[in-house]
Amino acid sequence: MNTALSAIDALADSARLRIVGLLGSRELCVSDIYSSIGMHQPTASKHLGVLRRAGLVETRRQGLQIYYRVAAPSDPGVAAILAGVVAAIEGTSQVHDDRQTLDRGRRAIAAPVHLRNGIEDDFLD
Repeated sequence: MNTALSAIDALADSARLRIVGLLGSRELCVSDIYSSIGMHQPTASKHLGVLRRAGLVETRRQGLQIYYRVAAPSDPGVAAILAGVVAAIEGTSQVHDDRQTLDRGRRAIAAPVHLRNGIEDDFLD
């Protein structure tokens, strides 16, 4: 299949569009992605695999984690499609909501409420 058609086919799914929107200009691990979008890990991994095979996302391994980011495709047609889709969905309420969920989850992990009472407070500032 033509690479541009593969990209279009990969983006023809609302879950994959949400993943691309969530990534935007960030790099995220699978757990950030599936928890922010509200899907099961195997489902998120399947969608990420489709996007990766289409050349729309790239990966980087750090320890046991695999981090995903929006790709910089060498094919000009695929690059144009990806840039257009990212620009089109950037301001949508769904992308905004997914990013807010991500940010709330990260704050909860970075500074758990139960650690805010006591000596640990000094380490959070």
